[in-house]
Amino acid sequence: MELQEKIKPVLNGSAETMLQSFYARAQYSKNKRHKFYDAKAVELVEKIDYDFTAATNDSLMGYGVIARTLVFDELVKAFIDENPTCTVVNIACGLDTRFYRMDNGQITWYNVDLPETIEVR
Repeated sequence: MELQEKIKPVLNGSAETMLQSFYARAQYSKNKRHKFYDAKAVELVEKIDYDFTAATNDSLMGYGVIARTLVFDELVKAFIDENPTCTVVNIACGLDTRFYRMDNGQITWYNVDLPETIEVR
């Protein structure tokens, strides 16, 4: 069995928040009563070498991430259902993985953010 080296992101300040949001979605997805499953977040959290203690200790931020994800997923899905060949531009995408949950095989999706964020993506 080959061991893969973990990804060590180099971030500071507000850019670290995107890792905490990402982690919150991964943890929520492991809950048996989840209303969305973020397979990509679950997969990638296992590959990232990062101390997620701050995210674990900040449950209020985690609940906010989950609430926002539920609302945005519903809105984006409704838009894609009505416009199945649309183009989506996800501005300030961070480590958002919504495309993997929304892709209908026909949409065009652009993730846009600061260069250091795109480098981590």
